Amino acid sequence: MSSVCKIVEPYFVVWYPPTMSHRTLLTTAPVDCLVYETTNVRSALVAAADAVRVHPHAICVQEPRERIHNMLTKFVLRYPELLRNKDYAYRHRRAGGVTHKLIIYHPPGEKTRSIVILMASAPDEHEKWQDVRERKTRLKAYDYELVRVTKEGQKNPSWTWRIVGTKYDATADAIKIAIKFGNTKALKDIIEGTRKWAGFHEVRNQHYKLGVFMRREWEKSGSKADPPAWPRLPYVTRRNAARTPEKRAAVKEKDAARRAAKKAIISGEDAAKEGAEK
Repeated sequence: MSSVCKIVEPYFVVWYPPTMSHRTLLTTAPVDCLVYETTNVRSALVAAADAVRVHPHAICVQEPRERIHNMLTKFVLRYPELLRNKDYAYRHRRAGGVTHKLIIYHPPGEKTRSIVILMASAPDEHEKWQDVRERKTRLKAYDYELVRVTKEGQKNPSWTWRIVGTKYDATADAIKIAIKFGNTKALKDIIEGTRKWAGFHEVRNQHYKLGVFMRREWEKSGSKADPPAWPRLPYVTRRNAARTPEKRAAVKEKDAARRAAKKAIISGEDAAKEGAEK
């Protein structure tokens, strides 16, 4: 008997394993349980950055989709508090217990390997936990790594994602080679590829520095033509991280309509005041 999943917006999933006892456990899970599944990489990264504040120990693996069901069942049986919500987790930690967060990201394509991130407030003997606060054991997913930085205007450091050094250096080298040999098409392809980077704080800083590097290398080449336009990465926020481009466009339309309606109301009030004064 195959497993069936029920997706509850936004991107929360409740799994129904073949075993009846497991099914009874999982179907009673709240919508805001500690198992988070998404097909949006930005949503997965935001969830991990939020969870690391109280779950600094983690493991990250890539698994075929057909194995995700078995892994989820194993983790739920081993850490049953995954089926509870964050309020229960808070009370459980206050009482001296250990809580976990499970994040699953499915990239596009049926044959791709899914990212599974299990995070814990304290390590145990069951998994090979890594302390993501240490430089040598940072949490890494694809070309991103989770780091702590102190942003301008903040007293305490905050967690954010950035591109790993090998990927950043490889992109810079590719830009330099493309400009050196006058391959404008390759340069534009590289620039277009950076548009897909998730616009976290540190990623935007890296992206901006690459743009400065590209323009400097272009000037060194002596080309009289203008360099290709360097894009600007949009911010990643909790509001837009879990939205597709279509949903974000719909939200923009609603916001524009709301602003227009508010402007019309203000204009009407001003006109009424002018009429009353006359």
